[in-house]
Amino acid sequence: MGHHMGDDVPTVKSAVCLRPGLHRTRCAVRIGAPALAAVSLLAPALPAQEPGALPEQRMDARLRAAMTRAVESEPLPVLIEYEAPAPEPVRSQAQMIARLQRQAASTLVGLDSLAASVGGGIEIRERFWIVPAALADAVPSSVVAMAGQPGVRHVYLDERIAVTLEPTVSGLAIPAFTSTAMQTIGADVVWERGVTGEGVTVAFFDTGVDGANAMLASRWRGRRTIPRASWFDPFLRSSEPQDLIGHGTQVAAAAVGALPAGDTLRFPDGSSVVALSDIDVVTGSAPRAEWIAARVFEVFGGAVYTRRSVLLQAFQWALDPDGNPATEDSPEVINNSWGVLEGESQFGLCDDVVYDAIDVAEGAGIAVLFASGNTGPDPASVTPPGARDDPNLRSLAVGATSGSGGTISVADFSGRGPSPCGGGIKPEIVAPGTVPEVRADGAHAARLTGFSRRGTSFSVAQLSGAVALMRQLRPGAGPEEAKRLLLDSAADLPPVGPDNDTGFGLLDVPAAVRRVDPAFAGSLLQLTSARRSGDSVVIELVNRGDGPWSGGEARLEAPSGGPVHREVPELAAGDRTAIGVELEPDLAGATSLQVTVLDRSGSTVLSRSVYVAPPNLFGAYVLEDGDLAAGGNDFGRFGRVAAFQGFSWKGREMLPAAAFFVAGGGRISDGMYSTVLGRSDLKSSPPAAETDWAPRRSLTDVEPARASFHFDDFEALQPIGLEVAARAEATDRNGVGAVTLTATIRNLSGGRIADLLPGMFVDWDFGSGETAAWSPQLEALVSAPTDSTAPVAVLAGDHDPVARAAVPLGTPGPGRFYEAGSGVLVSELTESVKLDLARGMPPDGLPGFGAATDQAQLLSVGPFDLETGQAVTVRFWFLAADSEQAAAARLAELRAEQVQPPGLTDSFAIEPPFPNPLRVGQGVMTFSYSVPESAGGDELVFEIYDVAGRRLVRQRITVPAAGAPPRVTWDGRLDGGREAASGVYLFVFRLGEETRSGRAVIVR
Repeated sequence: MGHHMGDDVPTVKSAVCLRPGLHRTRCAVRIGAPALAAVSLLAPALPAQEPGALPEQRMDARLRAAMTRAVESEPLPVLIEYEAPAPEPVRSQAQMIARLQRQAASTLVGLDSLAASVGGGIEIRERFWIVPAALADAVPSSVVAMAGQPGVRHVYLDERIAVTLEPTVSGLAIPAFTSTAMQTIGADVVWERGVTGEGVTVAFFDTGVDGANAMLASRWRGRRTIPRASWFDPFLRSSEPQDLIGHGTQVAAAAVGALPAGDTLRFPDGSSVVALSDIDVVTGSAPRAEWIAARVFEVFGGAVYTRRSVLLQAFQWALDPDGNPATEDSPEVINNSWGVLEGESQFGLCDDVVYDAIDVAEGAGIAVLFASGNTGPDPASVTPPGARDDPNLRSLAVGATSGSGGTISVADFSGRGPSPCGGGIKPEIVAPGTVPEVRADGAHAARLTGFSRRGTSFSVAQLSGAVALMRQLRPGAGPEEAKRLLLDSAADLPPVGPDNDTGFGLLDVPAAVRRVDPAFAGSLLQLTSARRSGDSVVIELVNRGDGPWSGGEARLEAPSGGPVHREVPELAAGDRTAIGVELEPDLAGATSLQVTVLDRSGSTVLSRSVYVAPPNLFGAYVLEDGDLAAGGNDFGRFGRVAAFQGFSWKGREMLPAAAFFVAGGGRISDGMYSTVLGRSDLKSSPPAAETDWAPRRSLTDVEPARASFHFDDFEALQPIGLEVAARAEATDRNGVGAVTLTATIRNLSGGRIADLLPGMFVDWDFGSGETAAWSPQLEALVSAPTDSTAPVAVLAGDHDPVARAAVPLGTPGPGRFYEAGSGVLVSELTESVKLDLARGMPPDGLPGFGAATDQAQLLSVGPFDLETGQAVTVRFWFLAADSEQAAAARLAELRAEQVQPPGLTDSFAIEPPFPNPLRVGQGVMTFSYSVPESAGGDELVFEIYDVAGRRLVRQRITVPAAGAPPRVTWDGRLDGGREAASGVYLFVFRLGEETRSGRAVIVR
């Protein structure tokens, strides 16, 4: 656990009081017990808390407003806070808890007497001891009686308090073993030396944590102790950690995320690697710390809320998780990646009962940290509780930076100071605000999605991990001391000195570690990047220590093949060097390398795994024009299911998913998602999941407001036999944000396709729910929010509509799960149902029709009859506007624009094989290619060679006169069924005099 209380009575070292100007006066009495740095018990000071104060002066404004609206018979949920006794020295944390419990019981006696005297006007629901307070339901007259009781300090309405959690717009993330954020703060430098947070516990007050995520599962403390002492859920009372929203899981990964040795990391291109050590695949600054968590947020009406009573419950639980004060099981750190959204109107910037709980937790030796909020860049935009100005750093706020290397600066979204309470510096420190998105992929595997998340939520998580490192090195450090170590060692960012943008500077883990432990003086080598260029790799090393490094040797080694050695020059403190390595043939196809650096004596000073495969993501893009930012990918999808920003117009995110589809020949090829299966992350699913379209990525071309891409359906389970050339264009004109999709569809099936129906499935989301209906005036489907607020969203096509359906998706319940029986996606949107809807089947027979609050639009046009080789061009528009009138005017303009059909492929080209590398016995490697129409009847030759130039495989293919050419696959076996050896192979396509070639890797 980390708290080591001695049996001797500690001596009082000093008493530090808050400076004048704060709303309360309180003193922190520092005592000699190592981890019990400061026990803070409240003392009365405000005039409103004096014996002569009127009852209404002790009620917060929200409660007074609620009482003016309530009738006498309506009980209100209220939180009654009493005055706390003056601080006293204590022997241990157990003694402190026992004293708090005795004092609270004694203080609340008066409330018991009052409840008995009013005859049912007060129902006490919960008593707190972390601060002397009680949660009750009380009718207005009883509230006044409670507020007039002696010793009552404040009475709050225990209402929902809106909080801000959501990260800002994210971007693409290049796959890596160790995140750029960890390299920026230098955390990876000290892991090699054993500073990993071992023996320290970090608590997360958030949306929960996914206890099944392989990056976190092995270090949930509940696996080795009683679960209730490691997971607190006042809402659902679940017995094991879970996260219905996903925010808390990503936060925990940024603080303590690490993959155990032997587990698997999967990359967006389908490749995977196995972690060689517990610090091989890391996303958090304290990869060996344990964690516990409390779910402190609920979802209501699409927004995220907490309550004062819930926060008091969580802090009280963290102080004594197992309910036995004799066992020291409280965490060393509590991470709070949230802020109160509405500021002082709901939450006191300087004076609130939650601050009292924070102070008691800090007094018990627990460091409490907060995000500064994604509310920048205006001055004084820091969100409470992190906005509180406290000289003992008990509400320390962490801001975010963007960039890396020599281009680090404060992020635009990062909440700024000064503190609106006292005017002090805020935030106190900054850390990188961008982290890779990591998801569970089975019991022993994690998956990088290829996206990143940005927000101060992840910055404070990195600081929480850094505090864990400090507490590992110096277990006796109190919360303030651990925080001061990090502030004093932070790397100053412009302007010079502490400021209200970056505080004391950028978190610098190696510098902080050097201050704590002299053994870290001297050189500290870090591998900052590994870049691939052709068959060469460039690695960059930097000396982050305060002394010179005398030089040595770097050794690069792939999972298969021998090592490559290179000399590393001497490096002065702060110097960096780049080393280029031309890979030998047996390393050329490697996706990952192990880099080991040895000093002149042969001792290992650095050993890291690096990802060196060229990024092969999923063709995601975001088109921008004016106030519109619309995302898609080359799998025929749009919205957040396809990219890191769906359809954001005038700052409002509106589109979880949209998908292009074509029905014909009794089949449908589409990119619609099909099931929810109890998954809260449905609408941010893997970009290539549940789609029939396969992109031809060599033909993808993206401009700021336009993307051109090609795909076909030959990877579908039941392909129709289609090739699609598509162009997406974003425009923000005349107060309307619109995306135009123009698609040319060619029949490559080898036969005639009758009644071909192209279409779009579009799932708008307004949070409060929406209705979708056909508008004869617009000749389009129109979605509008059920709360009647703007905007409206429209889906239209440029041919005769066949299907124009409002598809019920379901009604979200608690945690945004779909409720059972409330819509078609709860069970399954089957292929037959999708086909029937595309043909024009009315949706009124679907479950949830007429009741589901989440509805999608489905529009198909046509029909078209296509002979083999023939093509048709269609257009679809999905757009947002403040009114139907504005949408109609803009839609008329778009329909009148001249159409330039996207060009279809008519060349001899190959695609990178997939998957590459291929593990023998686990499927086949597919080699995609295209040939011109004029090649019909010609012979295509496919061959595979080893590195010695020996031909191992040959296939002869006659190109059909019409339709799609046959697929080419390889299962990694040679003639006779023998398995090919692990290594790099050359594949060649020959068509007449033309040759195309590439590399394929086999792993056994």
